[in-house]
Amino acid sequence: MDEMRTAPGQGNIPANEKTDSYFVLDASASYVLHKNIALFTNATNLTNHVYLIARRPAGLPPGMTRAFNVGLKANF
Repeated sequence: MDEMRTAPGQGNIPANEKTDSYFVLDASASYVLHKNIALFTNATNLTNHVYLIARRPAGLPPGMTRAFNVGLKANF
């Protein structure tokens, strides 16, 4: 994600009115166990990079930290 404004405007972005650019690496995989059953997993922010997503309305919230999900999908 490239840097972006947090307040309306044009031209150069003042440092206190922008978020910095960042790169987040995610991954997912799925494996079919049976015709109607699949196992899946995904990971978000594999590098656990800390980044800001906004400046308003209440300060500097960070982006999502590293997270993993594993599950089973069943079709009936």
